[in-house]
Amino acid sequence: MITMSMREVNEIINRRQEEVDRIREVGNLMTSLFELYANQQPLTVEREGRRQHIPLVNAAGEIVQRLIESYRNAQPLL
Repeated sequence: MITMSMREVNEIINRRQEEVDRIREVGNLMTSLFELYANQQPLTVEREGRRQHIPLVNAAGEIVQRLIESYRNAQPLL
């Protein structure tokens, strides 16, 4: 029989939830990237209280950079 404390169980659950959140974030970023190319429109973002249009190539580059950072920050599963 395997026994675990509630603390150990909660740690495992938290790690799994972090992984699910990271996968969801990556999925959202990939969706944004595909939408950019499908729409062929500049990305409009709000920065410093102003709306800015980011050219397609720059927007794609920003999204890819966020994807890379997401993978770098990922913690391996158990």
